[in-house]
Amino acid sequence: MNDLYTFDLVANQATRVGPMGRGGRGGDLAWSGKTLFWSGGKLNQAVYSVNTSTARATQVGFFGGDLSMDGFAVDGSTGKAYVAESGGAIYQIDLSDGAIAFIVTGPAQPGAMCFVPGLGLIVSTVAGLCYKFDPSGFVTFLKQLPRVTAMAYDPQRKVLWIGDDFGNLRQVDYLHNWTVTTFGTGLGFVSGLAYMSPLPSVSGG
Repeated sequence: MNDLYTFDLVANQATRVGPMGRGGRGGDLAWSGKTLFWSGGKLNQAVYSVNTSTARATQVGFFGGDLSMDGFAVDGSTGKAYVAESGGAIYQIDLSDGAIAFIVTGPAQPGAMCFVPGLGLIVSTVAGLCYKFDPSGFVTFLKQLPRVTAMAYDPQRKVLWIGDDFGNLRQVDYLHNWTVTTFGTGLGFVSGLAYMSPLPSVSGG
């Protein structure tokens, strides 16, 4: 079962919101500016909206097949959603009707993805190889990072946040030589990250 947590970057403390009520392994979180979305991962080919007060997930689309949804991102400016599957293929998803369109094949074993202003769609492999994906299908290598299973863009600090399956949370300053700073450890398997500010009302903290 998957649980939702908030992480206070000032207090450096994680707070459990609750269980999301759905199965799946891995997956990813994405914040559209209005809605928190979660992709089910390797054992659950569905996309959900997540109630940030209760952590309960409500299915908004089912995409079936072998789509593993290891990485998931929503472009808040266009409302378009993207998914990276385990083989490296990147798809665009219409959340209103579930239509899927193939874009490009990138590196295998993606760990996470997010949108970054000025860079675009960023995908990192689990091993930390970070790439930029152009909508036309062009793939550009950016940087070698530590291990990555979750990623989010922070528009206030203009940095990336990455998490891994060893429970580490790190800040990546991509504007200043991709400097990496560790903020939290011992958090468990971090399978998805989303930066939300101001934070919507959350029970328990």
